[in-house]
Amino acid sequence: MNNNQNIPDAELLRECLEGKEWAWKMFHTRFNPAIQAAINLTADAQGVKLAREEREDCKQSLWFSLIKNNYKKLGSYRGINGCTLRSWLWVCAVNETRNYLKERKKHAHSSLEDSSSGENQDNSPLNLSQGRESIEEEIAQNELYAIIIHIIEEHLTTRQRLFAQLYWLDGASFDEIRHIMHLQDQELYLLKHRTQKKIKQILKKHFCPFDD
Repeated sequence: MNNNQNIPDAELLRECLEGKEWAWKMFHTRFNPAIQAAINLTADAQGVKLAREEREDCKQSLWFSLIKNNYKKLGSYRGINGCTLRSWLWVCAVNETRNYLKERKKHAHSSLEDSSSGENQDNSPLNLSQGRESIEEEIAQNELYAIIIHIIEEHLTTRQRLFAQLYWLDGASFDEIRHIMHLQDQELYLLKHRTQKKIKQILKKHFCPFDD
């Protein structure tokens, strides 16, 4: 196929599940930036600075989870209630990152217990327990991610949607976005401001529908 770059996500997914090598390469190219951005944002939200090797390990764990057992997890995507493939992968990346951070914390505490004499344990720079979320908070945050992605894909103008996807979902820099969208600095910052304002207004209506 000569127009593979324009193939819809759903069709691309079907080709991947059928084992087409070109499709899997394109799938990786198309969604890898969003997955990396989700990993970075999730780690930042929990106050953890992952080294480059750790981010790569986390990302590879996610990709492996999608394809193992003959693409079982990837094949479970159904697109129910308007959930796009990108938003589904985003949530998968968030959950994988949280699991990775929990294992990282567990290993860090285990190493400290093995090596520590019991003195000054509270001063460890690897103490990640601060700000630990409850199960309810984790569920709420997952739902918030999904809502924001839905807003980006369904309620923004074409320009706002492109900016939001590049900046927040794909993790592109301002220089990259400026080149892609052919905008001057002032235009770009104005677009960011208006996009953020619109997302916040819709979120407020979603969570506080009776506020003036």
